[in-house]
Amino acid sequence: MLLLRGSRSSVVSTEARTLHSSSYHRKVVIARLTDLTHGQFNEVVQQGAAGILIFLPQNFTTIAPDKLKALMELEHALQEDAVPIPVYFAYETDELKDMYNSVQRTSDNGRTTSVAQELWSMLKASGFQLVVSGSQAKMISDVQLSSIQGKLSGFGVEEQLPTGVIVAHYDTFGISPALSFGGDSNGSGVAALLELARLLSRLYTNSRTHPHISVCILFLFRFTPLLFFSSSPEGSLLADSLFTMCIDSIGSGDDLYVHVSKPPREGSAAANLFNELQRAATRLAPEMRVSMVHKKINLADESLAWEHERFSMRRLPAFTVSHLPSHRAPSRSSIFDTANSLEKDKLARNVKVLAEALARILYNVTDNESSLQVFRSSLEDYLGAWVDLLSSQPRGAQLMAKGKAPLVSMLEQALSRHLKEVRLSTFQPDKRCLPRSCLLLLCCQCPPLGGRALSCTNSELVKRLSRPPHLAPVCCAPTFKVSEQPGA
Repeated sequence: MLLLRGSRSSVVSTEARTLHSSSYHRKVVIARLTDLTHGQFNEVVQQGAAGILIFLPQNFTTIAPDKLKALMELEHALQEDAVPIPVYFAYETDELKDMYNSVQRTSDNGRTTSVAQELWSMLKASGFQLVVSGSQAKMISDVQLSSIQGKLSGFGVEEQLPTGVIVAHYDTFGISPALSFGGDSNGSGVAALLELARLLSRLYTNSRTHPHISVCILFLFRFTPLLFFSSSPEGSLLADSLFTMCIDSIGSGDDLYVHVSKPPREGSAAANLFNELQRAATRLAPEMRVSMVHKKINLADESLAWEHERFSMRRLPAFTVSHLPSHRAPSRSSIFDTANSLEKDKLARNVKVLAEALARILYNVTDNESSLQVFRSSLEDYLGAWVDLLSSQPRGAQLMAKGKAPLVSMLEQALSRHLKEVRLSTFQPDKRCLPRSCLLLLCCQCPPLGGRALSCTNSELVKRLSRPPHLAPVCCAPTFKVSEQPGA
């Protein structure tokens, strides 16, 4: 049975009202997210509104931390709802602010105003007709998920060498796919993986420092690891790995957490790597604490908590490194997670700790030699450039499930600079293995309008969605028009 969440409709053609109107029936309600509550949202839906247009702040950095946390919690509450009407989002530009104020004046008497009085106010004032044309959203029939694999081969007979795996997913999630930039989750993970590839490649290209362990680097579309466990070369490579380290959200925070489904066996490569992470943190960042968080896999959940759980289900030694202590952190799937959400100095610190710990495992240096430091150069500039680039474009899963997206090509080229064996793989999920959660998607942009109509070229209005998708649906692009109607 498929559980559908999110909006089930997309077409709109009616007048605009604000939350202060006495009736929402067959009207599009416009509201600022900072003014909206979950109860008000449900009331708008129950009163039979034709749609909702929610304005987002232009600059999230001006929002107080407590208010930002409340907005993230509201965002996640809305993600859980099944909504029968269209819901759109837009950044509040000056033009949209003028429109909102004009509509607000029509309803400035509040809910105490009678219907007759509100009708008279509507006739005297200017109104706005909101129109979204096009076909209704529908599920994608041909989903293609891309992953990138690169390998640093160790010194020796390749087939006989042990392998370590480092993974990061490159897609993001939020209530609106085209507004999901994922600065910390998982822009920081992608940037960290690229930097680790660059640093480790220096060791593997020098005959004097060539380790005897191979390293496999994977950029994955979230929830695709199960596709690797087949007769493919990638499947056999992962099945024989010493450890699988997933990197997710390491661009902020004072501590690092190693999330595991089962604590690693003492003396194993995964356990040694955890110990080396603690030692590296003690040497390079004494104020930082590295601790292990044990959480069993709950197969009853609609989606798994962390990326490593996909590997752990196959009895592989895997863990996720993150600055988040819990998978329930709202910032992991929020449109408020932008480039400003992370601290580049802490990202560089965390990557250096990871690199030093990996180097000690590669060279089998497992004692307390505090004088050993393999990487001494500054990493902040390189990491900052990648984070800025990744955070400048949305990476919503629904927008990238149609094969080789431009971002995927960019990551493939970047990885090829440091690794010789780079392969791009495209997968099509088996329809017999569909998850219980699936989503509907609709992307729409507001084009420039002439005459007295409002120009909304800086705002991108996108259909809101629900939980992180295992299967991405179709993206269509209708026209969104905001036209001003003179009063009688």
